[in-house]
Amino acid sequence: EGAEQAGSGSSEGEVKVEVVYTVHGASGLVESAWSVDAQRALPAPLPAGLTHSLPRVGISAPLNGALSDLSYYGRGPHENYVDRKYGAHMGLFNASVPELRCPYVFPQEHGGREDVQWLLLRASAHPSMPSAAKEGKSKEMAAAAAAAA
Repeated sequence: EGAEQAGSGSSEGEVKVEVVYTVHGASGLVESAWSVDAQRALPAPLPAGLTHSLPRVGISAPLNGALSDLSYYGRGPHENYVDRKYGAHMGLFNASVPELRCPYVFPQEHGGREDVQWLLLRASAHPSMPSAAKEGKSKEMAAAAAAAA
C-alpha cells in the first residue's frame, strides 16, 4: 500500500513524500519506490534568522525483537559511511544486532554500512543461510530469503 504524508504548509515549508511498498509473494522480498517533492520545502521569503537548508528524509521500521542475527552483502565488516566507505571491502558479512553497536562516548548515529545490496534478518536459532545468499546473487536473494523463512 502507498503512504503519503505532506507538511502542514506552515512557514517552515513542506515536503511531499510518497512511498509505495511492494511485498513479493512467499519470498517476503520488499521493494520500495520513493517520490520526494521538495519544491515547497523552503518558504519564500525565509523568516528572519533562518538559512536555506534541505530537509532530512528517513525511514523507521519497527521489527520483531526475535530477529537478532543478520547477514548482508555490502561494505564491512566495520561501520562505514560515504566519507570512508572505500576503507571497507565489499563482501558477505554476518553479525548479531548487538555487534553492530558502536559505544561512542557521546550518543550519535552509528553502525552504518554503505552499498548494501541486500539484508537478511533472522532469529538467532535459525540455521545458516542458503548458498545463493552466501554468494550474494541478488537475482537469487528472493529464493534464498524464502528458503530461510
